[in-house]
Amino acid sequence: MFGMLDYRAHKLFFLLMLPLWLFSKVSYYFCILAGILIAQNTSYDFWIKVIIAYASTELCAAILLAVWWAINHLVQKIFFWFVDVIPARGADEEEAKEIVRRGRIVWLVKKFSSDIQDWTYEDTDAFVSVFNWRAKFLFKLKDRVKQRVRKYQEHWEQTGQQPGDLTANEMRTLVGHLEGGWLEKIIVNQYYFNSLISIVIILVTLNAWH
Repeated sequence: MFGMLDYRAHKLFFLLMLPLWLFSKVSYYFCILAGILIAQNTSYDFWIKVIIAYASTELCAAILLAVWWAINHLVQKIFFWFVDVIPARGADEEEAKEIVRRGRIVWLVKKFSSDIQDWTYEDTDAFVSVFNWRAKFLFKLKDRVKQRVRKYQEHWEQTGQQPGDLTANEMRTLVGHLEGGWLEKIIVNQYYFNSLISIVIILVTLNAWH
């Protein structure tokens, strides 16, 4: 067993989990292929085949997710047995372990919530970097984060309230206009985006075979 600062331990943990993460990405497309083959081998009408293919894809993905969760849980157990995580960015041992699992987003969210007056441009860049490319390039995430920070900092200067002190209604009044619409949520959310991609692939492939 050896000691390591939480944010450095995250880098090691990320490298250990990278092959599993890549496997989960690639395996989802194998699930789509399996769903299409299952549907194609039935004698149902086209739209019934589409439903069968999508349902089979989701079932396959759910099984893979369960396997991924079990392996991830085992890797974490082994990792924290060998590595004694030392809180640096985290306030305590539990928060330090959460930083190991999830990275910089943990302390950035905490800073955003309780120390908005100290938020910097570098924090904005780091915060935006953890989001996927769709959020960053299709929906101008960085500009909207900057606007959100500006609104919260102005509110803190006027009232002394941190973002974490506000109610849901107060947040909606202050920055509700910066929230994304339903289309953005579908495209940015990984589960919804995967579902959308799988449906498109299924429709195109089954139509080509029809």
